[in-house]
This record gives sequence, C-alpha cells and structure tokens, in this order.
Amino acid sequence: MISTYCLNPCLDKAVELSSFTLKATNRILASRMDPGGKGVNVARVLSTFGMDVKCVCVLPEKGSEDFLDLLGDGAGELVTIATPGSIRTNTKVHDMAEGGITELNESGVPLSTRAVEALHDTMMSLKNVSELHVLSGSLPPKASPAMYYNMISELAPAPVFLDTSGTALLEGIKAKPVWVKPNLAELETIAGKELKSLEEVKNAARSVIERGVRYVCVSLGENGAMLVQEDCAYYAPGVPVQIQSTVGAGDAMVAGLILGYVKTGDAKEALRCGMAAATASCTTSGTQMLTREVYDIYYPQVEIRSV
Repeated sequence: MISTYCLNPCLDKAVELSSFTLKATNRILASRMDPGGKGVNVARVLSTFGMDVKCVCVLPEKGSEDFLDLLGDGAGELVTIATPGSIRTNTKVHDMAEGGITELNESGVPLSTRAVEALHDTMMSLKNVSELHVLSGSLPPKASPAMYYNMISELAPAPVFLDTSGTALLEGIKAKPVWVKPNLAELETIAGKELKSLEEVKNAARSVIERGVRYVCVSLGENGAMLVQEDCAYYAPGVPVQIQSTVGAGDAMVAGLILGYVKTGDAKEALRCGMAAATASCTTSGTQMLTREVYDIYYPQVEIRSV
C-alpha cells in the first residue's frame, strides 16, 4: 500500500478564454472543477493504475462536500481529517490565443491543533503498513517550515517520497527521505546557482544524494527529466507532444516514478514510467487527470540514456 498525504487540498477550477485581457471583462468559454492538491493528485493517478492507495487529506470543513463529491472513490481509500475554515480554490486561466495558463492560487487555512494531533495519530498507524509514504505539496499557512522534516523523522525508518518547494524542501531534505523530486528552479535553489547544462544538473542532484537522499528526480519541463542516484544517472529527453496543459504533470510524474519503483525496484523503469505519466498528463486539458490508455501510447516512446 502507498500512503499519500495532502495537507492543503483545494478545488481546482480551470477556465478557458478566447483571449485574456487585463483590466477588462473576459468571457469564459468553458470551465470545469476538479478536486486537487498534490497528494490527492498523486493518489488519483496511482489509483488509475490499480495500485492500493490510502490518501490522508486534511480537509477544511466548509466546501468539503463539493470536494468529496467530485473526488468520489478516485483517490483510493480516503482518510479525512477535519480542520476549521473553507477549502481553497485554485483557478487556472487558459488563454486560447496565447496558449498559456495563468494560475491564481489561494493559500488555504491553518491546521488546528486537533487536526495536527489527528494527522500524527493517522501517520503513526500507517508507519509500518505502507510501502512508501508520499509527502507532497505546499504546507498550510502558519505551518512550521520544518513540518515535513518532522513528519519524515517520525516516519523513519519507513521510506518517504518528498515533493515540495521552498524552505519546506530545504528542511525536508535534512531528514533524508528516500526520494526527492525537485524541478529545475527548485534544484537551483538548493544549489544556490543557475544550472545551465545536464552535467551541472547531475552534479547538483548528486550533492543532494550526498546528504542522504537515495534518489533525486529532476523534472526539466519540455526538456524531460533526470534521475540521479549514488553510482549512476539517467536522462529521459522530452517526448514530442501537443501540450494541452502542464497543470498536474509534476504530480503525474511522481505517481509514475512510484509505479515503476514499487513494481520493479529499477531506477530506469521508474524514470520511464514517470516520464510517460507526465507526458500523458500534458495531453489533458485544464485540471483533468491522465488516462491509462494515453499513458500506454507514450510509455514506449520514452528514451532513457545513461549520463
């Protein structure tokens, strides 16, 4: 079983405009609402592939009905922990003329003391049950930047996959999770400098390995992804595809990496699955999840090179 944790879930609202004009009225052509939050997204993709998933979600009380109705049983077994406040809405504005997406993300609500205690109790009950614990997404407002560090430490020696950013990522790495998945900008923050080549990306990722992390997968957008471990590194170039939306592609990559890792234990296969899932995700519009059928199209197109 895989356990994912979502501390700051949301409703993802995707809207399409013929064009977006500042300081003017913009007419929406189409819209859709999906349950969101990185931990939820990862669980949804893993569930699509038939994996046994338990999604632990700290859910604000107001707006939770809509979230739960939209989610259904799509994220495996759901464990909800209530906290006061309203669930946040993240709005994705797709400008059809320019082809880009502008994201307007709300911050969410702080966790109550009772919610933090319930989260800890749930986590401890799953500590020795789950094959892998997935900590992903932003922390709620007022949470300690060391929250993920503390969770990883409490889960030890159970393996943890960490996917977050900013100070939460820097602090979380100190607790030595098994997996970390920064994007290029996040790895540059860790390295403290701009990374201009694959060799520099590899060396920066290896510096994270030296801190006790076993696998570092760096997502490079349209340029693909690199997976680095202590004694080897692999690069997967981007797969040519007509991109509809990159929203959720990183979460799909995390799920794909886990899929390959759990089923085979092979780093190359994990990268192949992660790249195929991210590519498939990019072909869906707005905030929709990938489908297994589209994943199966791109899986054989992923090329893996030793670097």
